Amino acid sequence: MSSRLRGAAVVAAAVLAASATPAVAAPAGFEVLSPLTPGRDAEAVVVNGSGVALGWAVRADGARVVVRWAGGSVREFPPVPVSRSFPVGVDAGGAALLNVRGTWVNGVRWEADGRVVRLPQIAGGGQSTVDAVNGAGLAVGNTTDGSGVTHAATWDPSGALRVLPGLGTRDSRATSVDEAGNVSGAALGADGRYHAMRWDAAGAPTDLGVTSQDYLRTAGIDGEHVVAGHRDAEFVPRAFRWGAGGPAVELRTGPGWTAAEVVDVDASGRSVGSWAEDQGEASVPVTWSPDGTPHELPLPSGQVNGSVVGLDGIGGAFGQAGAGTSGFAVRWDSSGGVTPLPAPPGTTGSVASGAGGNGIVVGHVVGAAGKRAVRWTP
Repeated sequence: MSSRLRGAAVVAAAVLAASATPAVAAPAGFEVLSPLTPGRDAEAVVVNGSGVALGWAVRADGARVVVRWAGGSVREFPPVPVSRSFPVGVDAGGAALLNVRGTWVNGVRWEADGRVVRLPQIAGGGQSTVDAVNGAGLAVGNTTDGSGVTHAATWDPSGALRVLPGLGTRDSRATSVDEAGNVSGAALGADGRYHAMRWDAAGAPTDLGVTSQDYLRTAGIDGEHVVAGHRDAEFVPRAFRWGAGGPAVELRTGPGWTAAEVVDVDASGRSVGSWAEDQGEASVPVTWSPDGTPHELPLPSGQVNGSVVGLDGIGGAFGQAGAGTSGFAVRWDSSGGVTPLPAPPGTTGSVASGAGGNGIVVGHVVGAAGKRAVRWTP
């Protein structure tokens, strides 16, 4: 399972097995995270296995800033010469990874002790971007050289940069990483198409054989297993899984569904995501067996739309039921049973955004007082 950070635990091979009578999932607890400014909006986005979370909050002056919740307190990202910052993930030690835009265009580490460290760029380059980080603090993303070519890259916890080999001198990008340090992403080939890629912990590349003319993104990696999505010739989203040196397996849709989006994979090759009628239309949550066979996941009574956001690190998954501001966060247990995640009285909607590997999920709830950041525990 890969992350932004989604978690460190290995998910059991039986995760989310289809069941004619879904099991009743265990209830979860929740905590409303401390606001940066009382009465102002806040959203938690990513979390580690210890519950240290990263997200957004609105200050008293109306500015929307990145914050970190740890040990019952909230801290604003220190002032740096940027116009906007974007949270990516939190490692096991509490260091946060962000992208910043402004005077800087760079990935940074916000250390647990409060220091902000810019990640180095390729020599002569102009910018770098981080896409994911694992529990050990290995960050992945890309760095741009002086000629404008983007290169897939990793940064270890000390900040040391490794440029990953692409397919010749063309663009490449890393987008996910697992706990062993395996990386996935995409590279532009000599054929003018984007190729799904896997790099092992030593940086050795493998072309996975899934290509696209205009868009391709790997959504997750766990060991030998990589999942990716792209648009076909008619711009319909399609999903694939590659694993154990074999050919790519298409993650199929069910009757009446035309599009598929995959968001995560575990060490057994079981994948999770959503089916949709078409781009931007109604969707339902789904899990795929390693051979690509789909199994639709249940939704709470009265709901017809939903989606999986990711795996929770303890054998289940999390995501959404319903749509828009009236939708709410749910968890699917290891048997496929679905349970709404609890929320404070007066809540009209909720969103689950990220998980930390020990079943901890973060997001926000919506009510008359606006948005409040929440951390759910199993």
